[in-house]
Amino acid sequence: MAAKDFLSEWFDSLLDLPRATLATALAVLSFLLFAGLIASWLRAGLHRRATRTRGNVVAFEQKRRHRPRRPPVPRRGWARLAPAGLIALAAGLAIWFDFERDLSTRREPSLRGSVTHVRDGDTIEVASVPVRIANLDCAEMSTAGGRTARERIMQIVRGQQVACNLEGRKSYDREVGTCVLASSGEDLGEILIGEGVCGRW
Repeated sequence: MAAKDFLSEWFDSLLDLPRATLATALAVLSFLLFAGLIASWLRAGLHRRATRTRGNVVAFEQKRRHRPRRPPVPRRGWARLAPAGLIALAAGLAIWFDFERDLSTRREPSLRGSVTHVRDGDTIEVASVPVRIANLDCAEMSTAGGRTARERIMQIVRGQQVACNLEGRKSYDREVGTCVLASSGEDLGEILIGEGVCGRW
C-alpha cells in the first residue's frame, strides 16, 4: 500500500511539472532510446560481418573439415526499448503542441473588448468587429442546436471582456481567430466543445 501511495504521489508531482519541461524531458529520453537502438543495430551488423570473415578464414585453413561454430550475436537489448521510445516521442510531441497552443492564447491579443453582438454559436462581435471562432463548429441558427449554442455563448460572455488572437484570414466578412475570457483565460471554443454544445472545427 505504501508503494502504491508513493507511486501515486510521484505521478502527481510529475504531472505538476511545466508542460514545456515535461515535453523536453520526454524528447531527450526518446532521443537516447533511439540512439541506443541505432548503436545496437550497428554493433550487431559489425559483429555479423566479423564473424562471417573469421569463419571463412578458419574454413579455408582447415580445408573445410568442419564448419566453425559461430559465436552468438549480441542481444539487442536496446531494440526492446523501441516501443517505449516511440511512446515517449509521441507523448512529448503531444504535450509540446498542447503547450504551444496554450502559449499562443497567452500572447498579446490582437483584439480585446466587450462582446457587442452574438450572431450565432461560433460568431461573435468584439467591439463591433465580427469574429469567427476558429476552433468551433456549431449548428445553424435554423436548428434547435444552433439556438442553444447561441444562448450558451451569450451566457458565457455576458458582462465579460474577451481577448481574441486573429489569424489574419477572413471567412466572409468575419475575422477568424480564437477568443478567451480576459478574466480567466478560458477558451470560448473549448468551453462549448467541452460541454458538448458544439463540435470542433
